[in-house]
Amino acid sequence: CLSVENLVHLVHRQERATLTELLPGPDQLALQGPEGGFHHELIVPFVRGEDLRPWYQEVEDKWLIFTRQGLDIGEHPSIVQHLERYRQSLEPKPKGYADANPWPGRKAGSYRWHEIQDTVDYWQRFFEPKILWPDLTQRPRWSWDDKGKFVGNTGFFIAPAEPWLLAVLQSRATWFALGGVAQPLGERLGLTRYRLFTQFTERLPIPTMTDDDKAQLGALAMRATTLANDRYTIDR
Repeated sequence: CLSVENLVHLVHRQERATLTELLPGPDQLALQGPEGGFHHELIVPFVRGEDLRPWYQEVEDKWLIFTRQGLDIGEHPSIVQHLERYRQSLEPKPKGYADANPWPGRKAGSYRWHEIQDTVDYWQRFFEPKILWPDLTQRPRWSWDDKGKFVGNTGFFIAPAEPWLLAVLQSRATWFALGGVAQPLGERLGLTRYRLFTQFTERLPIPTMTDDDKAQLGALAMRATTLANDRYTIDR
C-alpha cells in the first residue's frame, strides 16, 4: 500500500507522475457494509517480522483482509467486490484435479474461495494488548502493541500481556539469557543472530517481583515505547 508520505517521497523530484491505479483504503473497502465504514475484525493493520524493532514497529501502511472461515461474507459486499478481482488465484484446488496443468489458485481444502485457507483459532488474541518479536534477530526487538495489529509467520506475540514483561524481555539480562537457549545462525556485522522460536523463548527466566516493581517497570516500558514511536515518526 502507498501512503501519502511515501508517495511524496517517491515523486518529489519527478517532473511528472501518473497514478494508473489506486486501491481503496481500509476505510473504503467496507463502506457498503452494515458495520459502517470500518470493521476492525475484517480489515486489520499488518506487520512482518522485519517491521518489529526495539520498543516499536515500523508502520508501512500494510493491511490484511481477514476473512476467517465461517464468516458471512455476504454482509460485506464491498469486500467481496474487491476480492473478486483476485478470485482465480484464491480458489481452492478441486478434488481430483489433474496435475498435468498447474492449478492457478490455492491448495485443496474445505475453505471457500474468499476465506483464509487455514483456521486461526487464536485470532481474537490479536486484538488484546500484546508483546511482539521477530523470529530472527541479532539484538533485542521486543515491542508493545495495543492497536490490534496482526503479525505474519515471521513474528511471534504474547497475549494478553502486561507492560512490565516488555521491560524484562527487552533488557540486556534477558538477551544474555537468550544466548544460552536460542538457536544461533551465524554472525552478521559482527553480531550473532538468533532464532527466537517459541520453543526457545518459553525457556527464558522471568523474575518474580512485587506489584510495585511491576508498576514501575511497566511505566518505564511505556515511556520507552512512546519515545521510540515519536523518534520513528520524526525519522520517517
